[in-house]
Amino acid sequence: MSALGAPGLADDLGVSPLQEELVIHAKAADSFANDRSFVFEDAFRAAVKEVMGVDMGEQKSYEFLDDAAYDALCEGLQEPEDGCLNGGHWMLGYPSFTQEDPRTEDSPFDTLLLQIDSMQDEGNSYSILWGDCGVANFFIPRANLERLDFSQVLYNWDCC
Repeated sequence: MSALGAPGLADDLGVSPLQEELVIHAKAADSFANDRSFVFEDAFRAAVKEVMGVDMGEQKSYEFLDDAAYDALCEGLQEPEDGCLNGGHWMLGYPSFTQEDPRTEDSPFDTLLLQIDSMQDEGNSYSILWGDCGVANFFIPRANLERLDFSQVLYNWDCC
């Protein structure tokens, strides 16, 4: 057990993505939907319709754009420090996914409660490692969060 009573790596629960206890520092920051979120695709379709007058239907951004244009779009969204698309640790804001958004547009889990990303330190070892450099997300229905009702939370993690 860790100093906080959480299961550690040596416990019988299996391997944990957390390699050590870490301190949380909170600060306000902007986030945006990455290209694997259904929110991103909706916004992309709306922008194409407004700017170009083209109705894409259900087509995805990567289907609509040629490879070079899609690559340029993704490169423009990447953070220069780590090359991620909205990676990092977040509370609220837009989630990041390494594969795809597990939710659908009609999912009640519309609010990102917490995102914990894989984290590499200066020595190139990982303090947090979800699979092979993935991310974990916890979602909650907005109405439940407003009532401080945490009885229904959707947990998802994906990796490369």
